[in-house]
Formats: sequence, C-alpha cells, structure tokens
Amino acid sequence: MEEYIYKEIIPHYLAIGLSLKEIKHITLSDLSLYDEGNKLRDELKDMWCWMNGRYVYEAIATVASNMMKKQGQQPDDYRDKPILSELKEKNRVLTEEEKQDQISLLFGNLERMKNNFERSHGD
Repeated sequence: MEEYIYKEIIPHYLAIGLSLKEIKHITLSDLSLYDEGNKLRDELKDMWCWMNGRYVYEAIATVASNMMKKQGQQPDDYRDKPILSELKEKNRVLTEEEKQDQISLLFGNLERMKNNFERSHGD
C-alpha cells in the first residue's frame, strides 16, 4: 500500500499542483476537491483546443473557398468576431425595431423564393 501511495497517489497530486507538505496535511475530502478542480481544468483545456481547431478549420475552409472562386466573384471573409461573442449577440433580446426588421427580411426572402419557384417551374 505504501508503495502505491508513493508511486501513484503522491505523484498525481504533485502533478495537480499541491506541494508535498500540503499532500501530507490535507484531508481526503479536500483531496477530492483538487481532483474535481483538475477535471474541470482538463475540460476547459479540451474546450480551448477544440475551439482553436474550429478557428483553424474555418480559416482553411475560407482560403480553400476563395482559391476556387472564379475571377470577379466576391471572396469569402473569415469571421470578424470570436465564436463566443457571436453566441452572446445571438442570444440577446431583440428590440422591437430589430424584430420588425427580421420579419421584413423573412417575408422578403419568402417572396424571392416564391418568385424563383414560379420562374423555374413556368407557372
């Protein structure tokens, strides 16, 4: 058991950031708090890596799309705001004027779709 403590337990908590003195004088319930904190830090690190990959993917996709465009076509732009900033903006409450603008935009798009459909089907 003592070998397990010195080869497994103590190195684990040293890696988390506790000192040897803290490990010797801490309670088991406090150690579990450090384990939970370590899991949370790993989850945040994983999320950061995923977000970084998402940004790289979008950058490559934008470049690839722009390389395939014909001369004179408008190039795609890479995002101008961070993902989390866009999510906050999307989740905010719209003003009445913004709601009306969205409704007008929706009806305008529906009208264009109807016209395109009628034009393509010869009605």
